[in-house]
Amino acid sequence: MVVDNKVTPSSRHVWGIIVAALIGLAAGVLGGYVGYSSMVVGRSPLTNLKGSSNESPFEETYRGMARFGGLEISAGRCDGSPVSPGTIEREKQVIDQIEMSAKRVNLDPPLNVARAIVAYRAVANMHSNEQASSSAVHQETAFLQAAGWKDTSSDHFGSIVRGLDNCQPQSALGKEKQ
Repeated sequence: MVVDNKVTPSSRHVWGIIVAALIGLAAGVLGGYVGYSSMVVGRSPLTNLKGSSNESPFEETYRGMARFGGLEISAGRCDGSPVSPGTIEREKQVIDQIEMSAKRVNLDPPLNVARAIVAYRAVANMHSNEQASSSAVHQETAFLQAAGWKDTSSDHFGSIVRGLDNCQPQSALGKEKQ
């Protein structure tokens, strides 16, 4: 009878193989996740603002509206601090880009309202300059009238913009200060 000498692996050797397999599995999962995520995020209109050269006018319009939304989120301030002039200028440029791409696909987004919001935010930067502030308020009113709004008062529109910024109503802010 032949006796087989079976060598049983030590527990240290077994644990080494298990640990190596788990590290390989984790690295594979992490690498796959990062690879897939970077591809998805890279194509997102929120992160890739330029778009590609073969992008349709509809996609350009969508990308511009997403970019404007992102700028609006960064511009929304409930503390009354002014928005940076650079942000206001970028918003104006994005609105112009949206208008150009929207015309090519016969879309009519409410750009007059977007322009009125930008004019409203610009007024906060111009309190020291009465003439510029008055001009911005006049532009805001004109944009709202062009959009067909009946109540174009600055107070009414200001409460709407503060609502879009998720700010508390002015009356609630006044009660907290008392």
